[in-house]
Amino acid sequence: METYKIFGPPGTGKTTFLLDVVENEIEETETTRIGYFAFTRKASQEARDRAMQRFPGLSDKELPWFRTLHSTAYRSLQLSSKEMMKHSDYQEFASRHGLSIQTETEEDWVVRTDHPILNQINLARIRGVDLWTHYNQSRINLPWHHVDYLDKNYTALSKVRICTTLQTCSNWCFLSPTVCHASKC
Repeated sequence: METYKIFGPPGTGKTTFLLDVVENEIEETETTRIGYFAFTRKASQEARDRAMQRFPGLSDKELPWFRTLHSTAYRSLQLSSKEMMKHSDYQEFASRHGLSIQTETEEDWVVRTDHPILNQINLARIRGVDLWTHYNQSRINLPWHHVDYLDKNYTALSKVRICTTLQTCSNWCFLSPTVCHASKC
């Protein structure tokens, strides 16, 4: 299996080149096993539409892995955007705890917040270290009890948000801050 990473500005032939690769793969591989991953929904839909035009007879169902990177991850985990924390969830959390939180969304879910403590909590999870270790290694200029308090409440909110909508959550442990933060909900 080969991995291709194609970079370039719009109109330089990235999609055409990759569809040529797909055409070669279709000869040897089922279309349901071919992945085409894009950063935006628009780009993945454009590639899917062009593939269906180029290969008459193919349908959406035969190209299930023509998706965004986030969509691929959520589909693999059998999650949907309704199970992810939304901007309104972060605003409710901010209101309860007297914070100001701005969020950046992609498609239907929050991908980033601007709050320094939430960012440190997320960095610790991404690094795979406990928050106390991360706190001591970082240059965060906030008292530990503030960080610990927000971490416990943020984790509780994430558990409630997911465990009320995801029935199979009991044995899962995800690293994403917008999913479940515990090994058991």
